[in-house]
Amino acid sequence: MKKFVVLFAAALISVSLVSCMKVELNAEGVSKNVSMTGTSRKYTVLHHFRTDLTGFFVVFNLVTISNPDIAKEVNNQITTAQGDAVINLTIHGETNIVDGLVSYVTYTLLGLRTYTVEGDVIKYIE
Repeated sequence: MKKFVVLFAAALISVSLVSCMKVELNAEGVSKNVSMTGTSRKYTVLHHFRTDLTGFFVVFNLVTISNPDIAKEVNNQITTAQGDAVINLTIHGETNIVDGLVSYVTYTLLGLRTYTVEGDVIKYIE
């Protein structure tokens, strides 16, 4: 009986650490140019930004509650810096220790994923 309990606990922990999620990240709502590389036009970098956004998932991370609004964040960065575009945009997703602990404590009923959005706001030189 003791061996069964240990095996059952190990199986439960293993299943709770494995999940699947669908993530859609896009910048369709950005009103200015966005590039994951540079640009051929002359420019000056006004501001480098790096921000963390969180996505929320439920039921073994199968159902998406909310994805972070990347477009809104990029628009805010451009507007704040009074820029013309964003270049060198990167989006990195990871489950950090806090995200993992929330998932573990709730037995994967609630899942979090942190996305780091980074880039350079530029102003074109005419």
